[in-house]
Amino acid sequence: MRSSKKALSFLCSLAWPVLAPLATTIVLGTSSPCEAAEPKRVMMLHSFGARFKPWSEYAEIVRSEINRQSQNAVDFQDHSLVSARGNNEQSEVPFADYLDALYAEHPLDLIVAIGAPAANFVQQHRQRVFPKTPMIFTSVDNRRVQYDKLTENDTVVAVANDFRAIFEDILRVLPLTKTIAIVHGASPNERFWSGEMRRELAPLAGRVELKWYDELSFEDMLKDAANLPPNSAIFWGLMNVDAAGIPAPDVGAGTCQPELNRRRIVLIDCARA
Repeated sequence: MRSSKKALSFLCSLAWPVLAPLATTIVLGTSSPCEAAEPKRVMMLHSFGARFKPWSEYAEIVRSEINRQSQNAVDFQDHSLVSARGNNEQSEVPFADYLDALYAEHPLDLIVAIGAPAANFVQQHRQRVFPKTPMIFTSVDNRRVQYDKLTENDTVVAVANDFRAIFEDILRVLPLTKTIAIVHGASPNERFWSGEMRRELAPLAGRVELKWYDELSFEDMLKDAANLPPNSAIFWGLMNVDAAGIPAPDVGAGTCQPELNRRRIVLIDCARA
């Protein structure tokens, strides 16, 4: 983790369940009595959209906990980096201009960037749009954070995914497993993780068959999963946009769980940012 000076004393044992208390301390716990009537302005910047799971549920937990712990009114403002679903990086510039104009006269008290695309966006445009606003980067793997661009006003609550260890655990707990299907979407962020997983899982060749779903539509994923052989497992990685370009905000691992249970196929749910 990388912390700002404002929150250094809180970070020795920080993990995501105490992210909301950290945000409350940084932004909401510094008001004087005279400022108490002025709501604090917190932007929740979503990577794909406010309804995409599991990040939407994570964001709601953070929001609820900040409200519960704060003695001040909090004005949450949600924005989504819709461009993360495709390859049009040029669309980020007008979005940054929009945020700059929106908050020019009334600066934010805190930005919570949820997921890697949101973290990358605010780091890319920080100096122009949010030069002094405290930011928390969360629900993001440490490989997706540009640590050389962090400022003293930034706090990172990152995770570290070890795919080799996860798959070794699958084979250790379920030694009869012969096939593992890997669910991934086709957005730039998801393609990044497909590449990382292929690299890290290469040593497993010969021990188990890996089936990659990142070039299939979600409907085709369901069809293929329905025909997996016995002793199969499904690793549910990321499913935000399928290969057909269709966003899937409400799709989660539980979508296929009833059928998988009936056919004794094990599903491992491990979403990441």
